[in-house]
Amino acid sequence: MPKWSMGLCLGYVASCVSSVIENIGAYDLLARVSQQKAPPKNAINRAIMVEGLGSMFASVMGVGTGVTTYAENIALIHVTKVASRTTMQIAGVLLILLGLFTKMAALLASMPDALVGGVLMMGISMIAGVAMSNLK
Repeated sequence: MPKWSMGLCLGYVASCVSSVIENIGAYDLLARVSQQKAPPKNAINRAIMVEGLGSMFASVMGVGTGVTTYAENIALIHVTKVASRTTMQIAGVLLILLGLFTKMAALLASMPDALVGGVLMMGISMIAGVAMSNLK
């Protein structure tokens, strides 16, 4: 029988609160990067509710961690200057479709570690550069 722990519950609550605070900052930063006005409070409330529902769905599906907004993606939007929802939705659908083909997964798994490391190093360097430029 599963055991309930007050300490673990408080840890999860603290994690959720910090995630909400981070997400509010991410929404504001994304609005500035994409040269849009700041989102109204009701839009932020809806976004946090949807992320909470996504985390609940993820836990039902067996994912140990919830879902959250990643500021790294905002840096990529800043670098590429592409902030279109349609572009992101098409990219998401393509990634889901590619995930259904085992041959594509085998191709990606066969990539040498040095190549993967080089691509990650370039991406992380761009993200770090954008982060440093936002500090001024």
